[in-house]
Amino acid sequence: MKIPLLMRKSLAEFFGTFMIVFIGLGTVYFASDANTLTVALAFGLAVAAGIFTLGHISGGQFNPAVSTAMLIDKRLTLKEFAVYVVSQFAGALFGLALLLVASPEVDAFVAPNTDIVIILFEMFVTYVFVYVILAVSQRKHFAPHVAFIIGLTLVGLILVSASVTGAALNPAVIFAALLMSQGLHVYFAYLIGTLSGAVLAALTYKVLKFKDDQTVE
Repeated sequence: MKIPLLMRKSLAEFFGTFMIVFIGLGTVYFASDANTLTVALAFGLAVAAGIFTLGHISGGQFNPAVSTAMLIDKRLTLKEFAVYVVSQFAGALFGLALLLVASPEVDAFVAPNTDIVIILFEMFVTYVFVYVILAVSQRKHFAPHVAFIIGLTLVGLILVSASVTGAALNPAVIFAALLMSQGLHVYFAYLIGTLSGAVLAALTYKVLKFKDDQTVE
């Protein structure tokens, strides 16, 4: 039986986001010697693994902020965008559910700063992350290394933002983390920050867009 392409993309986004939550939050919850570097590497490697194994199907977005930028850049249709975002949130919640089955007694995530700081800082780190994704995914020269470039960029951005905001950069992942802790009122600061960063990245990319067959004058 041949699965329709959009369904395959949906499953790829579901599984990729699941991997990020399961590996990333799993490291936060269960690694006995977890520190900021360990957690950053876990998330970065999970993203890289997802792009390597699923990127050829869906583009390996695994993040509603990234999908928002892709919609603005016309790399996704509105229908695809809706399917991607639903799949990403479903994958994040499935990953959280499996972690809670393993251990329902995990430390709740607590936002380390005020709403305004979270909005501003998440906006800028997401801006950098999404812009890198928009740029490198269009350069054929970087194609073999895209997963590592994106994964390592995420590692660096988590290192710089973990103590300030908890390093969300992904509305689906932080939704899963917050679902069992502070309640969703804190979530809107992360949502506003990440999505505004994605929009700014997409608009910047429209101005600076560069492909391999172009020359800089």
